[in-house]
Amino acid sequence: MTRIEKIGNALAVPQSLAPDAEDVLGHVLFALKHEDINLTVLAQALPVSVAMKRQERQYLEALQAFSRPARDFWKVRWIDYGQYDFIFQGHETIYRYWDATPSVVLTLKMAQLTLEEELQKETTFLERYDTNYRCLDERFDVRGSDLTQLVMMCLSNSRKISGNRRKQYRYTVPEHVFDYIEEVYRRVM
Repeated sequence: MTRIEKIGNALAVPQSLAPDAEDVLGHVLFALKHEDINLTVLAQALPVSVAMKRQERQYLEALQAFSRPARDFWKVRWIDYGQYDFIFQGHETIYRYWDATPSVVLTLKMAQLTLEEELQKETTFLERYDTNYRCLDERFDVRGSDLTQLVMMCLSNSRKISGNRRKQYRYTVPEHVFDYIEEVYRRVM
């Protein structure tokens, strides 16, 4: 095989064109380029917004790479509190044929960061949650929703269940269970 070919429901790819087995981002980019991808589903699956929030300055710079030059084509006049008059003084092609490179590069970096770091952190968190929950659920008869909340709190607060949370759950969770949740966290971590 010398070229990419669709055979039935499968996509046949020559070894020389296939992404490296360890290159997760390469596989995502390959799929985006060659397969029918539902971008809405992909956007929901990848929490890219988390990565963008952590890289807020880069995100703003990418947006301003287009918006700052485009702003020069607008005359903005203040009328009254919260009211402005906008007059476009350019040609519509600035919106039709703009260079999206900075935005695309940032989006690609954020997708890569999401795949390499954010999803790994989320996977680790969920594995720890499952291990802690299972260990506690086997030993104590605590309502599932309470146990879920307490395990999540302990994981989020680095080994501790706050005094306020202990008071909040004191009528449904015995005191020794709180201590054991923290102990299990220390053992599992």
